Amino acid sequence: MKSQKKLVNSALKEGLQLLDKWHEDRTADRDALLQEGYRATSTKVVAVDAIIAQIDNIRSGYTYAEPPKKIDDVETFFDCFYSRLDKEPGERMTKTVDGIEYRFRWCPPGDFMMGSPESETDRSSDETQHRVTLTRGFWMLETEVTVGMFKSFVNATGYESKGNTPFGWTRSIWNQDSKYSWRSPGFSQTDSHPVTCVSWADAQAFCKWLTGKVGITISLPSEAQWEYACRAGTTGKYAGNLDSMAWYYGNSSNRPHPVGTKQANAWGLYDMHGNVWEWCQDWYGNYPTNSVTDPTGPTSGSDRVYRGGSWDSYAEGCRSAYRSDYSPEYRNSSLGFRVCSEQ
Repeated sequence: MKSQKKLVNSALKEGLQLLDKWHEDRTADRDALLQEGYRATSTKVVAVDAIIAQIDNIRSGYTYAEPPKKIDDVETFFDCFYSRLDKEPGERMTKTVDGIEYRFRWCPPGDFMMGSPESETDRSSDETQHRVTLTRGFWMLETEVTVGMFKSFVNATGYESKGNTPFGWTRSIWNQDSKYSWRSPGFSQTDSHPVTCVSWADAQAFCKWLTGKVGITISLPSEAQWEYACRAGTTGKYAGNLDSMAWYYGNSSNRPHPVGTKQANAWGLYDMHGNVWEWCQDWYGNYPTNSVTDPTGPTSGSDRVYRGGSWDSYAEGCRSAYRSDYSPEYRNSSLGFRVCSEQ
C-alpha cells in the first residue's frame, strides 16, 4: 500500500509540474499573439484561452499536498487532460460499437460570425449575423448517422420510432403514409445511407443509447456548433464548391446517397451541405443582435432547428447560414441527424 501511494504521489507531482510548465508556455503564446495585433476575441487567442482554462480546471482539482488516493484517479487525471489539449482541427477519434466505427472530428474552440451578411444572395431574414464564441471544443461525427448505425441501436434496444405519420418520397411527390419509416423511406437504401424518417425524439433516444455504449456524453449539436463545424473556418455561402461537397436538387437524381461520397470540408466532415437535413438540439427562435458565448438557443419553443439542406433542396437551402425548423415529432425521408460530444 505504501509503495502504491508513493507511486501515486510521484506520478502526480511530475504531472502537476508538467501542467505548470504548459500553463506558462501557453500564457506566453497568448501574450505573443496580442503583441502581434490579434484581438482578444480572435479565433487564435480564444483557442489558447480555452487551453489555459482546461489546464486551470484540471490543475485546480489537485495539489501537491493532497494527491489523489488511487492509481485510477491519476489515470483519470491524465486521460481528461490529454483527451482535450492541443488537438488539431479535424483530428479524428474513432469509437467502435457492435462492429460499427463511429468516426468523430475535432472542432476546436474559437469564434466566428454566425448567420449571413445582408449582402449574401438568397439569404433569409432569420439569419441575423452576430459573433459567436465557443469556449469548448467538441467532437462532431464525421458523417450523418447511417441506416446501419440506427439499425444497430434499434436491434439492441427494441426501440420503436416516435413521431407523426412520416412523409415519404414517391419519386414524383411527397406522400404522408404510415407505410413509410426509417426502414422504408420510399427509396432503396443500404446501411451506408443516412438514416431518414426519424424525429427529434428518435435522435435523442439514439444519443442516450450511444452515450452508454461509448462512455462519453453524446448529443445533437447546438445550432451554433453545427454552423461552426459546417463552416470549418470559412466565411462564404458554402464551405467550398457546392457540387463537389453536396448531394442536392441539382445533382442527386432525387434521392440521398451513401454518406461520405462527396468532398469533406476543411475539418474532415462530410455532407454538412446536402444529402439529408440534420436535427439540432435547439428550439427555433430569433438570433441575438449582439455577441454571445456558447449559445444554446431559446429556453422553450414549438419547433426544433434543422440545418444543412438535403438531396431535395435547391442550392440556397444548402448554404452554411440557412436555417429552418420543424415540430420535434416531424419525420420525412429527407431529414436525419448527426451527433457530437464535448468530451
